[in-house]
Amino acid sequence: MTEEIITKSITPKWLLLIHSIVLVLIAIFLIDVSFFYSSLLPYMGMDTLLLPVYLLIFELPHIIASLLTFADKSYVKFYKNHLLFGLLPVLFIVSLLFYLNPVLTFLIYIIATMYHVIRQQTGIASILTKVKGIWFHLWTSSLIVATSTTLTLLAMPYLFNKVEVRQLSLVALFSVVFSLLTAAVYAWQAKTKIGRLFILATSVLLIVSYFFTLVGYIFFAFFLYRFVHDITAFTFYVVHDHNRNVASVKNSFYGLFKKIRLPFLLAVPLSSILIALLIRIGISETSIALAAIVLLGFAHYYVEAIMWRRDSPHRQQIIFSK
Repeated sequence: MTEEIITKSITPKWLLLIHSIVLVLIAIFLIDVSFFYSSLLPYMGMDTLLLPVYLLIFELPHIIASLLTFADKSYVKFYKNHLLFGLLPVLFIVSLLFYLNPVLTFLIYIIATMYHVIRQQTGIASILTKVKGIWFHLWTSSLIVATSTTLTLLAMPYLFNKVEVRQLSLVALFSVVFSLLTAAVYAWQAKTKIGRLFILATSVLLIVSYFFTLVGYIFFAFFLYRFVHDITAFTFYVVHDHNRNVASVKNSFYGLFKKIRLPFLLAVPLSSILIALLIRIGISETSIALAAIVLLGFAHYYVEAIMWRRDSPHRQQIIFSK
């Protein structure tokens, strides 16, 4: 008797539910302010974003998960030109730039990170709404400007004088307002209810994150985006890796789990976290670890830009449930 092959799909309602982290953090904030005299506030700075436990769960693992999908001979053959003539030059340029000017490299990394995070959100929105157009692009651009400007001001304030800080703060505020206006128009054009709700959830994410920034809960402000981004990404990787290997294991790395039949829902995040842990243990020097994360980050941003294109083999494994 042959075993039934069951493919997995991504449920739009689940992608929406991930945004409920907003309610959780608002509840923690209100409890902290109302009953504990803002006792969490001293721990809400940018330094918290660099804690090893946080990095091992939220920053590095989903990058590892995306790279593991390429342990597939057919994929390597299909993406060969991108990997050789795209990825390698990117890593060389970033390494050289990091050596010459680490501050500038980190600034570019911040902007690239927010571009990557926002593009994931708006890319999913375009799939769910079944429409693009000028308002979609205006919404996406204003979100990128708002988040990257805010993060740059918070992460590297020493790069700017007081006048520049005020000017960039106004740019961030204007971008937030403009993104909400463009989101409203784009939502009006959406062809599905779930698409409108996803645009609303993304807008709420922006508003609450900006609010946390204003009241000094910086970690919460960016944890919102990181949580939504990483859990959403892992959802895609789990579905992709399952569908790609359910009939026969094509990924040499996940072939290691074939005998124990570990489901991809566990295999993908656990193996990614374990590899991230081994990398962190193997690199004890903080500056080298940071450089490694930046390099892996840029590698991730590049491959993600090609692996989810409409005609890619990765995209063919992704199914959205109705």
